[in-house]
Amino acid sequence: MVGRTIEYKTTREIWGALNKVYQSPSIATMLGLNSQLQRIKKEGITISEYLARIKEVFDKYSAMGEPLSYRDKLMYTLNGLTEEYDGFVTSIYNRSNKPSF
Repeated sequence: MVGRTIEYKTTREIWGALNKVYQSPSIATMLGLNSQLQRIKKEGITISEYLARIKEVFDKYSAMGEPLSYRDKLMYTLNGLTEEYDGFVTSIYNRSNKPSF
């Protein structure tokens, strides 16, 4: 990064560049969170614990300034449920109004 600062003329430009580099979420972080969401399953834990784990990752996305869309939240939440929740999942897909997160 030091080599790059030479191309900037003011401290404001340097700070702007530093903020852009260090405040934006890295691709590795984003991929890690995606992987985490795909691995969270309801198996062997309560539904409350499952939803808390999912919400924790959603909150991390928001904290990075990259909140997930409603559709993505719904997809990740429903995909981790076990077969015993198939009826519930079907009813959510067929609802006309959106459940809240």
